[in-house]
Amino acid sequence: MNNAKVMVNAYTTYVRPMVEFCPSVAFPVHEKEAGKLEKLQNKVTRLISYKCFGYNFENRPRPEERNEMLKLESFTRRKINDFKHAYELKSKLRGAGYKVCKEPFKTKRSSNTLSFGDNKYM
Repeated sequence: MNNAKVMVNAYTTYVRPMVEFCPSVAFPVHEKEAGKLEKLQNKVTRLISYKCFGYNFENRPRPEERNEMLKLESFTRRKINDFKHAYELKSKLRGAGYKVCKEPFKTKRSSNTLSFGDNKYM
């Protein structure tokens, strides 16, 4: 499995979604959390560059160069793009006459109960 494209596809398909699924990862509050994701991606790109491109520890490219070589974006860049796309979508929906945010759901206690005849069970 020396093909870099296959290894990058495996990383972006199997590893990245599992890591970025958690809400604390998708919207990190602390720089430390985002730094851990960057560190993981840098480790993966370093291993791919060693295996597929013949680099070693002495002549390895910098993480930004590896990301560019493998056509990957950094975590922070992907999150900026996500927010930008969400804002554009919100603007398009609002311009088309749709309300983007609705009132919060109001639940009634009776709608959360099961009724069997005269007895109510929670």
